[in-house]
Amino acid sequence: MPTILRIGSYRFFFYAGDRDEPPHIHAERDDNKASCRAQNIVVTDDSITVDLTDGRTISAPLAWYPRLLHGKPEERNNWRLIGKGEGILRTVLI
Repeated sequence: MPTILRIGSYRFFFYAGDRDEPPHIHAERDDNKASCRAQNIVVTDDSITVDLTDGRTISAPLAWYPRLLHGKPEERNNWRLIGKGEGILRTVLI
């Protein structure tokens, strides 16, 4: 799954297993993994920012997501949290 942020030896990435779970964010360091939930998402002209329930905020450039980058603002902001914040569902630009 794509890495969305690196801080020191920590890697944050979107993840979806084979148990019919929605994509969500995991943090990994060495062989240790943890997951957290999203509580808000902001999509601007050049980035996507996700506020997490543990108080952290992560951000990635829209250049990593060409469909979002080339979408209209109303298409970029057509999303909802699913699975109590474990996933982000976009109904357009998928």
